[in-house]
Amino acid sequence: MFSKCAEAAYKQARSGSKDLLPKEMAAMLEKSARAQAENRCSFIREACNRDPQSENCRRLIEQWGK
Repeated sequence: MFSKCAEAAYKQARSGSKDLLPKEMAAMLEKSARAQAENRCSFIREACNRDPQSENCRRLIEQWGK
């Protein structure tokens, strides 16, 4: 579920702009997009680590577990 969220955020962060940049900058954008995606989705990991049985975690699983 975290990985699905991170992958969606990653694709959104790098959509279209990678091909327009020089190779060195594209590599930096790639790393930045991954870090941004993981940071953006960390709330899932935190919520479910705190209490895997919580309503909040269950809702996140329903939303991102598909």
